[in-house]
Amino acid sequence: MLYIDCRFDSSHSGYHGTLPVINVDDDRVIEMVTLTRKEVDSSWKIETMALEQALTTLKQKGLTIEEVVHDDNASVDAILT
Repeated sequence: MLYIDCRFDSSHSGYHGTLPVINVDDDRVIEMVTLTRKEVDSSWKIETMALEQALTTLKQKGLTIEEVVHDDNASVDAILT
């Protein structure tokens, strides 16, 4: 099981967002992506773009992703379903 939640440098229109991917079974951070608003055109897109990048990297490493826990974010749900 993986846990994800994006954190921003500011609570309003953050410039940097970091998305750690934590393996709940052993409490290890197995991937981390940091993006800027400039890279994705909008702070609203940072979490979804970081998640897509993290999932791609983990799949390329051969990880089978069965379950992801996250905050209630509809855009994240759309990627995971």
